[in-house]
Amino acid sequence: MSGIAKLKKDELRIVAEEIGLVVNEGMKKSELRRLIEDSDVFKNDNEAVKSAVENVLENRNKKSDQDSEIEIERLKIERIKLELQLAQVKANGNNTSFDQGCKSEPEESLDSLIKSVRTLTIKPPKCLVNFPGDSYDLHNSELYQRELKDHQGEPVCLLVHNCEILPIIIKCSSFTKLQRIIAWCMRFKENARNPLQRTTGNLTVPELSAVLICLVRSVQFVYFSKDIQCIMKGEKLSNSSKLLNLSPFLDEKNVLRVGGRLQHSELPLNHKHPMLIPNNICDLIIDHYHVFYLHTGVEATLANLRTQFWITNGRSTVKRVMHKCLKCLKLRIAEYCRLRPRKTFENKAEFEVEFSKPEEYRENELP
Repeated sequence: MSGIAKLKKDELRIVAEEIGLVVNEGMKKSELRRLIEDSDVFKNDNEAVKSAVENVLENRNKKSDQDSEIEIERLKIERIKLELQLAQVKANGNNTSFDQGCKSEPEESLDSLIKSVRTLTIKPPKCLVNFPGDSYDLHNSELYQRELKDHQGEPVCLLVHNCEILPIIIKCSSFTKLQRIIAWCMRFKENARNPLQRTTGNLTVPELSAVLICLVRSVQFVYFSKDIQCIMKGEKLSNSSKLLNLSPFLDEKNVLRVGGRLQHSELPLNHKHPMLIPNNICDLIIDHYHVFYLHTGVEATLANLRTQFWITNGRSTVKRVMHKCLKCLKLRIAEYCRLRPRKTFENKAEFEVEFSKPEEYRENELP
């Protein structure tokens, strides 16, 4: 019977009691339904069960109608309460001097008021909208001027530089690869700016040189920003600066270079005044020079580097980078005979033993 499936637990209990079944306390809905369906009354007298189910459903509908009527009456009472409150507010508003000249609004709809309360969008009365206080000039008031004068401070111009090292410098494994990648990017930028004069073909030496200057300048502005600002302002470097003993200066391309007495020599510019680079970002350059000059030692690699760059803490930095070179590590491995000790009787040496004193011969008696 489809009507049993619509019944709740309490309604199933009522149906079971009406058809004369014994219902135990704590039985679940599925157990009550199974009890009714397995009973003899359900199998033999289907009409009795059907009438019991219909009575239960009819009582449910009556109860639902009663609840609806009660809810409607409650809403009516709430509506009357809101009307009384609204009338009281209007009566109090008309008696105050603040609301003078404000017309009462009996036409105000209670439905709109209830909706405004529910949505928290209550509109102010028209008397408040047209109140002269809205046109009051707050900025010219004496109180505002006094507060503004007390909190007035000196204007400050703040310039923020978000200086970060290029991520590609850390990600690339070769200085040549890094240089060529940035060179292609710079060529693309120039071609985009001047589409009528596009540059094609392989990368040229001036382009690679410009990339090198750009890389060094960007790294210097990150790690030596305070020193560069002091030099641009014509001030002395701080005593805690690492570049204090190097007499640094900025060239025409804003590249920080090492100063010194070699400025009067006839050497090239990079030899006289090498470019300054920090020791924590120059691993690719050191590795490039080390491999380019066929895995030279620490002193030779450092000398080759200083023809163009000056690295802070250069000797220790070169040692650290060269210690990671796999080819140099393989060449430093000792020979097999030095790693494996030889047995005692494998050591052979030529020697002579004299069993008598030396014999004397005359010159003409030599054998």
